[in-house]
Amino acid sequence: VKLGDDEELGVKGSGAVQIKMYDDMVRTFDVWYVPGLQKNLISIGALDKQGYSFSGNDGHITVSKGALVVMKGKLQHGIYVMLGNSFQGTVSISHSIEQHVDNTKLWHCRLGHMSERGLVVLSKQGLLGGAVTGKLKFCESCVMGKQRRLKFNHGKHTSTEILQYVHSDLWGPSPVQFHGRSRYFVTFIDDYSRKVWVYFLKSKDEVFGRFKEWKTMVEKRTGKLVKTLRTNNGLDKSQHRWSLRLKSQIKKI
Repeated sequence: VKLGDDEELGVKGSGAVQIKMYDDMVRTFDVWYVPGLQKNLISIGALDKQGYSFSGNDGHITVSKGALVVMKGKLQHGIYVMLGNSFQGTVSISHSIEQHVDNTKLWHCRLGHMSERGLVVLSKQGLLGGAVTGKLKFCESCVMGKQRRLKFNHGKHTSTEILQYVHSDLWGPSPVQFHGRSRYFVTFIDDYSRKVWVYFLKSKDEVFGRFKEWKTMVEKRTGKLVKTLRTNNGLDKSQHRWSLRLKSQIKKI
């Protein structure tokens, strides 16, 4: 709660009290519990948001809602003092400050980890369902979400001729069959020339046969030998059989 001299006092809770008015009528109002206040204060701004209207002259003020006069006050020492201020019963603290913290965390997550300042603005505008927000505690998800991924290290190899270093990738299975009822395809990319060869497969078992076919074809055409083949380990259970077969063909990394 911010006072006229810019001093801010902490709200420890909220609840409801019954007040006996000037006409002996007892009315219930929602209140905040602020231990730092020496006197009970009524917020004109809060009443205005609830639809109350005000009129006053000659040191008197009247608070109305529609045609009904709810309360009256008299000016004393620069402050309007409400007429008939006896309290009925005790204040019931229904929402503690800890719940305000919980509300802050809840709305922070609901609104995509919005900042504390943004939550305060929305709370003042009444857009959080009447929830009162407090101090936002440390949010690990916010910190993790703002982290940047480290850069990948630069490759240590440098190709100086074709077929010296070849990349291979296996993709599939496709949810829809294509090109002769195939559901997979394997690619071979020469690192030096960036030339790409694509073979369609019906199953993973055909990969090694396609590789031998491609290797024989490309070595005959270029007069060069495939020296290094790099894969993404997408062969799963057949990876071990691949390794054994490749030992007799080329160096694999």
